[in-house]
Amino acid sequence: IDDSATITGEPVNENAIEMLLNGLAQTPLGLSGDDAFRISLAGAQEKTALLRHKGKWLKPRGTTPTSHIFKKQIGRLPNGLDLSNSVENEFYCLKLAAAFGLPVNRADIYTFGETKSLVIERFDRRWTKDKRLLRLPQEDCCQALSVPPTRKYQSEGGSGMIEVLDLLKGSDHPIEDQETVVKAQIFFWLIGATDGHAKNFSIFLSPGGSYHLTPLYDVLTAQPSFEMRQIESKQMKLAMSVGTKRHYRIGDILGRHFIQTVEGAGLPKRFAHETIEKMADTARQALEAIERVLPADFPEGIHRAVKAGVTNRLSKLRVA
Repeated sequence: IDDSATITGEPVNENAIEMLLNGLAQTPLGLSGDDAFRISLAGAQEKTALLRHKGKWLKPRGTTPTSHIFKKQIGRLPNGLDLSNSVENEFYCLKLAAAFGLPVNRADIYTFGETKSLVIERFDRRWTKDKRLLRLPQEDCCQALSVPPTRKYQSEGGSGMIEVLDLLKGSDHPIEDQETVVKAQIFFWLIGATDGHAKNFSIFLSPGGSYHLTPLYDVLTAQPSFEMRQIESKQMKLAMSVGTKRHYRIGDILGRHFIQTVEGAGLPKRFAHETIEKMADTARQALEAIERVLPADFPEGIHRAVKAGVTNRLSKLRVA
């Protein structure tokens, strides 16, 4: 969509960005003992967006688009759940996903004054050669499958893996996109990410009705909260079930359940086996790679918890 021939915006300095971030409301999450652990970023974490242009941050004016999304720490919730490292958590998950070979958008941790923020490059933007910033049309898989966002969780009547894999049969890159979704769900299981619902998968919309999968986004691991005993194992559930018996609980899932779901979507069993093998073969290397790129002051509990979770589940991944 070409609505950005002229870039106009008001420059904002570090103090102004800190004020902007601190002015964001935090929506408290309710979580009872029997509820699945869900960090719905749309509700739990307020965000804002700015434009990066010629080395400066701008608050866009008129039709000028934003280029980056800013998220601040979720913090400690009224129910006692401590998400004070949510910025580092999402940064870590995106970096680890990339180490597993999954497509993700670029994210970096910035500190504005005393306020830490995850700054994420928008995947639905593109700079042209003549320096215009375009908005790329896209929609999430709830929209694509005509499912209201209030039913984004499969357990509440939303779409599951089979529906998303069916949708991607019509993609410009069907095999590649379907492999990404299967890999992503295996990744979410390995790291204990509980919010991989249909609204957290999106497609780019191209002229003539064609489409393909966007990079992954909004990935947080619940593993550190589980390790700190802030949530119970029964609350550690995937947003999309796997297996013919629709397993959600992370502790109940084995590699064969992913194979059953892939076959349920009409894809070859060999495709499922090969995807599982790729993830299993990459895991240790990915965990080593992430250790090399984490900042020196990075909270060690995140990596320690995820590494333990991945190592434990890897032994179940190849169980046929």
